Amino acid sequence: DMNILWQAPQFFLLGMSRVLINTGAQDFFYSESPKSMKSTLFSVNYAVDGIGAMLGSVSILLVNSGGQPWITNNLNDGHLERYFFVIGAIMCVLFALFLVFAQRYTYKTFKKIEIGKTLRGK
Repeated sequence: DMNILWQAPQFFLLGMSRVLINTGAQDFFYSESPKSMKSTLFSVNYAVDGIGAMLGSVSILLVNSGGQPWITNNLNDGHLERYFFVIGAIMCVLFALFLVFAQRYTYKTFKKIEIGKTLRGK
């Protein structure tokens, strides 16, 4: 029997990744979005985070709806490895899409103004 505390490092890393991703996304939205859309993009960021959590629950329902469920109470009876391979494959595809969009994105340019004045985007 394994102790449940073996999951603590994974949940710590998951929590830290969410903090870092949300902080980076908020900084990106703040610096790159027009003034009129800043609050909307912050809201969209949290909405997408919530939708992702719901899709995680839906994915568990989908893999357990077949004849032989992948996630069971007894790990010896299920196929949890298949679920994680599918999730990993989805993440690889999404990472590739991110790289495509990140390479094509052009950042706002900021012009330098005299000392004492603020920087404004074009």
